Parts: sequence; structure tokens; C-alpha cells
Amino acid sequence: MKAQGLVQEAYACYLEAIRIDPHFAIAWSNLAGLFMEVGDLNKAMQYYKEAVKLKPSFADAHLNQGNVYKAMGMLQEA
Repeated sequence: MKAQGLVQEAYACYLEAIRIDPHFAIAWSNLAGLFMEVGDLNKAMQYYKEAVKLKPSFADAHLNQGNVYKAMGMLQEA
């Protein structure tokens, strides 16, 4: 229960950061990471793609996007 509360609090914080600055690639990537943690791979991919679109040189977002593809069984894309 406590861990779930922390996830929800982090989710709210990342959404607020994105609301303030929609071009904040790190917030998009961190939001994606939350969805990866809870197993929502489609949302994770959506948000990692946004992070990469906003900051193409963001190596961590590229790496994590590859990890999502791998988790989805899409090894060619990874």
C-alpha cells in the first residue's frame, strides 16, 4: 500500500512537471519508467517515445525504449 502511494505521488509530480514544461524530456522519461514498473508497457513506450522526440540525444530514454521493446517481445525494434 505504501509503495503504491509513492508511485501515485511520483505520478502526480511528473504530471505537474510536464504541465509546467511540456518539453521537459526527463519528466516524460521518468513517467514512462513508472508505467514500466507497473507493467503498462504501452504507456511506457508512448512516454519514452515522447522523451526521445523532445530530446533525440537522450541516451537513457533510447535505452529504456529498447528495454520496453524487449519486454514486449519486439526484439527487432529493440
